[in-house]
Amino acid sequence: MTEIDGQIVSPMRAAIEAADNVYHTVQGTFPEAVAVFESKWTAFQAVCHALPASASPRECTRTDEFETLRKQGPKILAFVVFKLATDVDQNSHGAFLFNALVNDPQYRGVPGDDLTSTEALQRYCGQIVELSFQLNKVYEERVKLWKEYCTLQEHMLLWRRILGPT
Repeated sequence: MTEIDGQIVSPMRAAIEAADNVYHTVQGTFPEAVAVFESKWTAFQAVCHALPASASPRECTRTDEFETLRKQGPKILAFVVFKLATDVDQNSHGAFLFNALVNDPQYRGVPGDDLTSTEALQRYCGQIVELSFQLNKVYEERVKLWKEYCTLQEHMLLWRRILGPT
């Protein structure tokens, strides 16, 4: 997310669409997994939004609902990114869950501050969505290159068989 004239701007449209696509692809293949996540997410959000306005956004991390989601492990990262991409106003507490699920600090991004304000948290959520999108693009490119390499190797083996021993 970027800030223009003090207003928070949404993550790049392509990043949002990619998060949406991954979520719905998994939902089509594993609807039960998504349903379990959604029920736990709804409970987590209800607790977060019930906290007093004076509470730090981090208070959500000290709840049983947060811990229940955290225990699902990194397999839910795509779902969390989807939530951050589609409604950051309601789902910004998911940034703390994202960080709890990711072991590699480079994949977490760099929050601008200690995430004590709603605005800082929303900016960081946008950064997570963008970073996830960029990492997925790198992954897709590496897969493409690996496939090209394997195809080249197959062709080389075929030519060696055709030409025989040298």
